Amino acid sequence: MQVIVPVKSFRLAKSRLDSAFGSAMRVELARALARNILAELAQSASVTRVAVVTSEPEMAVQCAEFGAEYIWEAGDHGLNGALAVAERALRCADLPTAVVCADLPFFRAAEFDRVAAGHLAAPGERLTLVSDHAGQGTNLRLVTRRGGLPHLYGVNSARAHRAAARARGMHIVQPVSTTLSLDLDTPDQARLIVTHGHAATGGSRRICAVLSSGLSKETQSWLN
Repeated sequence: MQVIVPVKSFRLAKSRLDSAFGSAMRVELARALARNILAELAQSASVTRVAVVTSEPEMAVQCAEFGAEYIWEAGDHGLNGALAVAERALRCADLPTAVVCADLPFFRAAEFDRVAAGHLAAPGERLTLVSDHAGQGTNLRLVTRRGGLPHLYGVNSARAHRAAARARGMHIVQPVSTTLSLDLDTPDQARLIVTHGHAATGGSRRICAVLSSGLSKETQSWLN
């Protein structure tokens, strides 16, 4: 299985956390999130190739460290355009292809492998989709082959991906995953993640530490 990880420029990432985090802390958070994803994918038994499509120059170092392919995309065409660039760079058209969002603080290789095994066991052309906790965003998607389904990220992308899959006669698998459905976009999500920080391990522990620091400063600002 080949995996695409889109990574936004650290400087521009997580802008909706501005009310709780300064720019320097948001950069550190984006860096820790990306590093955790690559470190876990490097341990996955399902993955043969990881490609990072990004407008962040620093990701070249992380990609080299974890054996991932670095694909530069300046960010001029949005997320869907960047993913299209990455798919064209993947030459193995018949391999199952996953897209893993880079803002999943509790992403784990073992959980990804569990979902991937279910995908590989399903018959015919198929889409496996793990949505966010609200059931609207697409945190993880797997398709039977490269180019098997257009990238339709944006508002209600989970619904858009399912509709496109049904139009193509694809079998749809929607596994339940507490960890993969927990993404990070808003201060409320940051607070929720910190409440689960006691169970964090590996890179997730660093992510929770950054979040805790930022939320502590937010609390102090409320008290002043």
